[in-house]
Amino acid sequence: MSKYNSVIIGSSLEALVVASYLSQAGQKVLVIEENSKLNLGVLSPSETIHAVFESIYSFIPATDVSLKSIQNLNSILPYFEPLKETLQNKLTFEKGHLEPFVGFGDHPPAAVDLYSCFLPEQKWHLRTDVSQLITKLTNNLEIRFNTVLSEVNIADKKIHSLVLNEKEKIEADTFIYAKNPIDLLDLLPPMALSPKILSKLSKYQSWAAITLTIVSKALCSESQDLFVLYGTQKNPIVSIGQFSTCLNSRSEVLYTSQWMSFLEQDSQDLSEDGVQVLKEMKRQIKRSFPELFTQIIFEKIALVDNVKSHVDLGTKIFGQLPDIENLLLCSHHLVPDAHIFAATLQAAAQTCQILEARLSLKHNLSETSPQIVTDIAAPTESLQDL
Repeated sequence: MSKYNSVIIGSSLEALVVASYLSQAGQKVLVIEENSKLNLGVLSPSETIHAVFESIYSFIPATDVSLKSIQNLNSILPYFEPLKETLQNKLTFEKGHLEPFVGFGDHPPAAVDLYSCFLPEQKWHLRTDVSQLITKLTNNLEIRFNTVLSEVNIADKKIHSLVLNEKEKIEADTFIYAKNPIDLLDLLPPMALSPKILSKLSKYQSWAAITLTIVSKALCSESQDLFVLYGTQKNPIVSIGQFSTCLNSRSEVLYTSQWMSFLEQDSQDLSEDGVQVLKEMKRQIKRSFPELFTQIIFEKIALVDNVKSHVDLGTKIFGQLPDIENLLLCSHHLVPDAHIFAATLQAAAQTCQILEARLSLKHNLSETSPQIVTDIAAPTESLQDL
């Protein structure tokens, strides 16, 4: 039987932040992931045969709560500042041409909060992009991939051990669940949670995302503004997207764009609904940028389920389940902020503060403010050749 100070279930970005924090504080930490690679969802950088470029979520809305989270994280893991502040224009396609986007009017999309979190004029970028941040966070971490959590042994309101892949038993002092909290309903024994928590976990609205990445030889737009494209009241699907550039192995400039749309996760056949949303996304893009599809050299489509929901546990301490004393939940789904990257950093910062107090770790969360560099131009995405 193996023994750890902390075991983290899931390999989301918030999981990696907390694992790195604990590891650098001298703890023996294990991260377990059931998939064969990190489960970063829509925050995962896009990889093509030509380049790696950042998620459309790589920015952070400029808010006080995000600033506080970043300052706290940077004081324990110095990867988060200074911030680059930029101003973003928003364009849409109306009556045969592009014009400034002013809002959705009287008929907003169902996922209006998820779209709206992209719309603020002011936004920040970390000093390291997400792909670099992931490399720094995973350095020296013990991460086990293709590892299924088969059994959770609970007694006296504590987790005593886990069984991995139906055979290996491990113990730890602290367990951190860094996946969607609603999955606990299938993982934990029914009697492990109180009726109140069970009711909270059952009440949520979840969204999936369709993402489309295109690399083309055609220059469709020199603007790096945000494009908001949408259809009619009869077909009110909204697509958001941005253009950027990359270099291939011969140092030739290629033109990339990323597009995203959201759909409610209450369908009997999510994949079929995703196909219909994708068709409408492409129709909107072709209408606005018809030349984009004439010289495509790479296209990547992804359907990411359970991208965002908000689960309110109603507990006084963030992520604490009173029914299980040594289990903490660390997930952006527990944060009401609709922007996934911002919610991820907020969840990680709150969890690190709780762990510092509980475990008397050596790190000290300082009150120093991050340095912010102002840049009114549109940001240039950080790209690298494969």
